[in-house]
Amino acid sequence: MLIYIFLTTLYLSWLSYAHSFELYHDSGRVYLFGEDSSDKVKGWIKAIAKALVPSAAEDLVCWPFARVGRLSYTEGQSHHSPLLGWFSLGGSRLLLLLHGADRVENIDLRKIKELSMEQEAGAGAGAVVLVDGGRSLRVEGDRRPDFQGWLSGLQQGSGRGDGPLDQQQLTDTDVPVIVDRCMSYITQHGGWT
Repeated sequence: MLIYIFLTTLYLSWLSYAHSFELYHDSGRVYLFGEDSSDKVKGWIKAIAKALVPSAAEDLVCWPFARVGRLSYTEGQSHHSPLLGWFSLGGSRLLLLLHGADRVENIDLRKIKELSMEQEAGAGAGAVVLVDGGRSLRVEGDRRPDFQGWLSGLQQGSGRGDGPLDQQQLTDTDVPVIVDRCMSYITQHGGWT
């Protein structure tokens, strides 16, 4: 049995609660929980998440994550034998415990070299490919209804977009890419006043 957790703070008028979260089951069922107290909802999410993840993956739920769950993935160029790993996403951080690993990895999404989407023709499924430091990780959607949220969260976390400068994609030296490119242009072509 696999269960995926997604936290949302949207107010759903028909639900009549200020805070809600969803549990996605591998069978396709979705369970929606709501409460007016954000502290109670956070407590529920932490308790449920800690009960679901293995003890080796407990670090995945001990921080303010937006999503946590078990996803199929492949590493490198081989897409033939996907494995299952535990993933936790929040802001610009992606924590993961890959199959057979004994420790949780922490990826700063603003520093990845490439983030690309692979959509299957005519299907809602697809995959996202993260390339960082010569390593390629392909996370698959498996036609799950919540995968679009994972894609959106990864895109936002990677700083690819129009967010504030402190949320933008970073170079290896922790300088926002847009600032680095501007400085390179000025250095190469000179500045006009």
